[in-house]
Amino acid sequence: MAAYRLVWFQHLHKAAGTYVIRRAMANGETFWPNHENGNPVNNGEVIPLWKMNSSELTSFIDECEEKGVTFVACEWGGPDYETLAKDERVTMLTCLRHPIKRLVSNYNYDHYWMWTKAASYQEYLAEGHLHSSPEYYTKIFARGELDSNKAKSNLKLFDHVIVAEDGMEALDELGWPKES
Repeated sequence: MAAYRLVWFQHLHKAAGTYVIRRAMANGETFWPNHENGNPVNNGEVIPLWKMNSSELTSFIDECEEKGVTFVACEWGGPDYETLAKDERVTMLTCLRHPIKRLVSNYNYDHYWMWTKAASYQEYLAEGHLHSSPEYYTKIFARGELDSNKAKSNLKLFDHVIVAEDGMEALDELGWPKES
């Protein structure tokens, strides 16, 4: 019997995350029974994986294994990356995009869905939301802090870091040859 593997995807807004999630689906990964774009949901709410301490996160991974879940997305914050990296069952994946391209795309998306009334990028940045922050990547990978060294250190723990502009070939290494 093959060893259990959980692909843990740190989903970054407007950085090809939905593509990665759909590719995982197309290649037979099993998602949490109730999920929103890969983010596990319980009682109608996204489970706050980024707020879990080490033991809670390990218990969650145990539950994923019991349920046969092989893919989890974490989109709304940075979890305990060290705990994930130390767990041999977990394969950590993320996808980055050029920060300015990501911000412009996020603004256009929020504007289209009327989640912002900002008429300029300057106004959008001033709203102060995590996903429109110029320090978005740092805040996610440093778990809410503005500590670039901590962010880089946590990013180095990942098994696969894809840069969207460079292509998605790394997904083939996960055994995901089928396109979404």
